[in-house]
Amino acid sequence: MADGNPRSTAQIAGHPIHPMLIPFPIAFFIATFVCDLVYWQTADAAWATAATWLLGAGLVMAALAAVAGLIDFLGDTRIRALNDAWWHAGGNVVVIDALDFDVPRTKQAVELLRRLELTARKLLLVVEGTEDAAMKSFRNLPEVHLLSWDQLNTYDVLYSDVVAFTRGALDAFTGRGRTQAPAEAAGSGAAGRVPPARSTVAEPEDDELVLEEQPAADEEGER
Repeated sequence: MADGNPRSTAQIAGHPIHPMLIPFPIAFFIATFVCDLVYWQTADAAWATAATWLLGAGLVMAALAAVAGLIDFLGDTRIRALNDAWWHAGGNVVVIDALDFDVPRTKQAVELLRRLELTARKLLLVVEGTEDAAMKSFRNLPEVHLLSWDQLNTYDVLYSDVVAFTRGALDAFTGRGRTQAPAEAAGSGAAGRVPPARSTVAEPEDDELVLEEQPAADEEGER
């Protein structure tokens, strides 16, 4: 007799992989939140570093779980026949190649979300922090929460229905692109560069002879 229940396509010895992977991002995200709280109370940079690594690990494991889930979703028509499966498959991480905005245009931002089918959902948009025109365009949309990659945190990830990275923001967050935070980059230009402090005491060169003057009283005593 044929089994009428849906069966997992991605499995190991009959055990589905997708539910095996799901606890990992949950644990990593909770640990990230705890590290954020400890850093908030102690201001110890080690906790902020740990939170960044845990959040990155959580996103990676969530992506792996999503891949296993997608294999199951596409591999069995009985799974695709479930309405809940369609809703569950809809929550994911989206990567956008670039935000090409010459000037701020809210209408263009709305059209982009419509093409990506991200309207009417709580969207967390993670950017590099240098796309001024695009950032001003999306800030006018109440369903979009905008963050630069160095501001990413557990609360906003869990609160959102979809997390969308620009390609540059994802590379920067994972360390494959530039690792300088937007706030640091803003101060690294010619206008924001702070010159190093100059010493007011001239130090002699290695081969320079330094002569010391004797006090006048000592010279009179030798006469």
